[in-house]
Amino acid sequence: MMKRQPEEQDLSLDISRDLAALQAIVEGVDALRLAMVEAQQQIGGRQRGYLLPDEDDTIRRLYRGYRNYRIALFEIIDRHVAFDTREEPHLRARGFLLAFGAAVSVYCTSRMLVNTYRDIPIIRRKLNEPDPVYDLEVDLFEQIYQSLTSLHNLSRLRDAVALYEMKRDDLHALSAALDPAWEGLFSRIDRQYPVLKQHDLDRLRERVQRGWDDWRRRASRPFAEVAYQMTTLLMDTFGNIWVGDRPRIPVEHQQAFRDLMQPGDFFIVRPERKSSTVVLPGWWTHCALYHGGTDQLAACGALDLPHVRLGRNALSQPINDEPVSILEALAAGVVLNPMSVSLGVDHAVAIRPRLSHEQRLAALDDAFGHLGKPYDFEMDFTRTDRLVCTEIIYRGFHGKGPIRFTPVKRYGRPTLSADDIAAYIIQGQTEPDPPFDLIAISKRNLKRGASRFYTGEDAWRLFRQIHRTRQQLPSKPTTSGEPTAAN
Repeated sequence: MMKRQPEEQDLSLDISRDLAALQAIVEGVDALRLAMVEAQQQIGGRQRGYLLPDEDDTIRRLYRGYRNYRIALFEIIDRHVAFDTREEPHLRARGFLLAFGAAVSVYCTSRMLVNTYRDIPIIRRKLNEPDPVYDLEVDLFEQIYQSLTSLHNLSRLRDAVALYEMKRDDLHALSAALDPAWEGLFSRIDRQYPVLKQHDLDRLRERVQRGWDDWRRRASRPFAEVAYQMTTLLMDTFGNIWVGDRPRIPVEHQQAFRDLMQPGDFFIVRPERKSSTVVLPGWWTHCALYHGGTDQLAACGALDLPHVRLGRNALSQPINDEPVSILEALAAGVVLNPMSVSLGVDHAVAIRPRLSHEQRLAALDDAFGHLGKPYDFEMDFTRTDRLVCTEIIYRGFHGKGPIRFTPVKRYGRPTLSADDIAAYIIQGQTEPDPPFDLIAISKRNLKRGASRFYTGEDAWRLFRQIHRTRQQLPSKPTTSGEPTAAN
């Protein structure tokens, strides 16, 4: 006996629901298309050479929206691709229309995405980056581009176009004539499907262009990956060597910092005898975000923020019997550390961004969104799938309140050093609404080995003095590492 199809009533219900879903999806896709065009016109990364954090978020948010719509459309196609196995003619007709309508929408939306960003390298690279926060896999843009120009896919779509044109009147009689809700789907298909009737020469041209792009990308990738792996090995091996004893901010200074700081403040530090200090630009060489740990995050309302919530398990695990209170990017990646580990340095300054409570929570959540990402030994600010220490601060705070960082071009790439951030903080004090406050400084006298703790105007005076003296020093640190005789 022939296997019975699902009950007609149940199948009709599924078809009705998919028709409603398809209508909602295409309306969302139309809004997404307008948003993509607007974003392309407003984003200045093409001229600037990098994306600002809010621009990066905009691109990824739109991309995630596209990806989700694409998945939903493929689910509709998958449910109705076997339309020709249905017994009732009107069910076959409606199944075909749903599958074909969803396929047309996938093609047109993907074509719009590829044509919009294919020739904008900075955004195309961004769309190929993996991002666990947005659940975006690596090389997703290239996969979409490949699917769009696949001769196999285009051949199947052309067969579907031929069937639609041949059977359109019958399809209309079996669907729209019985249910006016189908008229909208017919109208949309009629507007969009002609783009699928592309001349074979145009198809071949697009396929060759995509093949050339893919070859260039694949040809350059091994060299880039080898260079990155070599840099990673060298920096990981030689960048963490200490000449002499490893320093530590005094315990009483650490406690003083804890008493004064709150979640969303951050440290700028300098380890004098660490090998990486020699190669990093500036006097200050590292930044670390203070979040205070589970209790302080809960007290300020940050513990239930989406990205912070994902890090709860790591937040609950002490290191060396000490609770974690710092988020920072090290050679091991973006990690959580206790203060004693992060302040294994000679000098440290604590900074407070001047933000509203809501802006501070948003900054914390944005920063925690990078937890677990690898370290970027190439220091390339155009990427967000791997980060350096200053990017935690940059991507967390830029664009919030009065804070506007300007990356500096070094080695052909936009970067932001800890010294750049220190300079920006000092320069901001001349503005009517300074972006930052200085909380305190722990400064070590290398000759005597003693450290002093400064607050208030004394801390500001020392911070400015270090900056002024730094401008007069050669590019490499002095033997003593002392920027000033005042201690």
